[in-house]
Amino acid sequence: TQSTWGFRIWWCACLVHTHPLSMHLRGALLVVASMALAIRAAKTSIFVSPSGSDVSGDGSMSNPFASVVRAQTAVRRINVGMNDDIFVYLREGQYFLDSTVDLTPADNGFNGFRVRYEAYNGEEVLLHGGVQVTGWRQVPGSNIWTAPLPAGISDTRQVYINGDRMQPTNTGAGIPGTVTITSDGYTTTDPLNTYFAPNQDPSDIEYLYTGVGSSWTECRVRVAAVSRNQGITRITMEQPAFQLARNRFYGQGVDKPASVSNIYALLGASSPGKYYFNTAQRTIYYVPRAKDNMTSAVVIVPKTEVLLRATGQQDADRPVANLTFHGLTFAYAGWLEPNQGLGYVDLQSGFRMLPSSTANDTTWVPVPGNVQFHTAEFINITNCTFAHLGATALMVDQGSQNIVIQSNIFTDVSGGGVYVGQVNDVNVTDPTRENSHFLIDDNLFDGIPVEYRDCAAILGGFMLDTNITHNSILNTPNTGISLGWGWSRDQAQNAGWNNILANYVYGSNWLLEDGGSLYVLGPQPYSTMGSNYVSNQKKLFGALYTDEGSAYWHITLNVINDCPEWLHIWTESIHDELVDFCWSNQQYQDVHGTRIVIKNITFIDPGAPFPPAAQAIISAAGTVAMAGPKP
Repeated sequence: TQSTWGFRIWWCACLVHTHPLSMHLRGALLVVASMALAIRAAKTSIFVSPSGSDVSGDGSMSNPFASVVRAQTAVRRINVGMNDDIFVYLREGQYFLDSTVDLTPADNGFNGFRVRYEAYNGEEVLLHGGVQVTGWRQVPGSNIWTAPLPAGISDTRQVYINGDRMQPTNTGAGIPGTVTITSDGYTTTDPLNTYFAPNQDPSDIEYLYTGVGSSWTECRVRVAAVSRNQGITRITMEQPAFQLARNRFYGQGVDKPASVSNIYALLGASSPGKYYFNTAQRTIYYVPRAKDNMTSAVVIVPKTEVLLRATGQQDADRPVANLTFHGLTFAYAGWLEPNQGLGYVDLQSGFRMLPSSTANDTTWVPVPGNVQFHTAEFINITNCTFAHLGATALMVDQGSQNIVIQSNIFTDVSGGGVYVGQVNDVNVTDPTRENSHFLIDDNLFDGIPVEYRDCAAILGGFMLDTNITHNSILNTPNTGISLGWGWSRDQAQNAGWNNILANYVYGSNWLLEDGGSLYVLGPQPYSTMGSNYVSNQKKLFGALYTDEGSAYWHITLNVINDCPEWLHIWTESIHDELVDFCWSNQQYQDVHGTRIVIKNITFIDPGAPFPPAAQAIISAAGTVAMAGPKP
């Protein structure tokens, strides 16, 4: 049956991606998958096109629907009795989503078959959560251009011009003058003339606390008001964000900011590609780059925050299930909560402190996903692109199982690329509530996160039977892969049997410190970190970093190139780990765990070539597209 084939393919994938010869076995797996797909009758197809009609269209290729939601309605009429996969083919173009596409168990594939939302014949399909900003005019006597936000949009944190994300102005330094911290903000002897400049609203200014309070975080808090009196400038900060940031747990409260963002007076000839946004005016002020023609530029700001949300019924054991999303681009979604009094008060890896949070990390809240799956099973997300997004690209949690995230591209994302699992229940005993059997494979994470820069490119909470394999993670400002986050030092019921294999992480931790290219937490029995290639990590700590409470990892056959520390097992709460058969051209390590065995490690002189066995691992690591030698 189709369901039996699906199980066999999944199990083969798990075996292939945990086997040392996985690269050689991939072709065989694809053949098996192709054979399975061939054993089907004629398929049911529904067509959607931006030029179609939800009124007069019938969903045929010649008379398509216009929207995904209309196709969803058509699927619901036939899926319960389906005897083959249903293909929803999206034709080329942009699909503007004024609201979230919500899927429920009523949208499932049934009878062992799938509903497949796919780009037709490889066409470029964009699920678009933004709106265009028009009406640009040049401010007389300056190189600044300005335009109002479109009707119905009152705020934004992102501005995209011709497909490029622009950045707000930034001082690159903190508050000038002699600064004193007060109960509600700061005072300074500097007059802060830029805060009082024409067109500047002080409440639009945002303070960045990069590495302040803790070296692995970057809080963001907005100014509420600024006043002057007798040579002293008083800065009142937005609440409750400032109090949260000042009182972060474990003595990690912030003091003075590292830089100041969104200053109008910084716009000028030396700031091409920078903008200032005035919330009260609902107006963008921008200095064009040499290549920008503002009379014809396509300028986009986000409108929708969640493009697609699939939600099962966890209490009723009714997951959203048997869905495939293939070849689609998800883009131009935002996230405005940091502008609404809460700021961005991060504690680690995108987990934030809210007024309801306690020192118990299970009460911390992650950056939400612009694409979300909650209580989902047998979901395939393949060959998709996640770009120009204002939160975490993809979130899959709340008892989700048998999920494939494969051959996707994640670029220009404010937060992390993939967040899976959850941290708010360390001892799940109901198997239906476990997050398990994930395959995160052959994905490219390029230069993310770009705004909430403490996030990891791939973040997993308490996970079972999860394979993170053959991903390429390039130039992330903090940690590349983080698995087991949740700070359990005791054996969790729902963490273990995980594999981090054959990934390529290059240039991580270029901004923040006390992360690692590959980072794990908590006991995860029968787990392996192997055949990975880590290169050019910029800051401490270890390229291979097992943090507090980590246990039962086998760390083997990894290659470490040009990193400040190759291995970090820094405290006695880390226990029962075996590290063997690795290569590194940096000998520095910090090993103070309990019952840690390290053997057969080969240290290479800096600049010397790695031996053939290590070169083979380097060549095989990362995505298929990056196979071969790499820096």
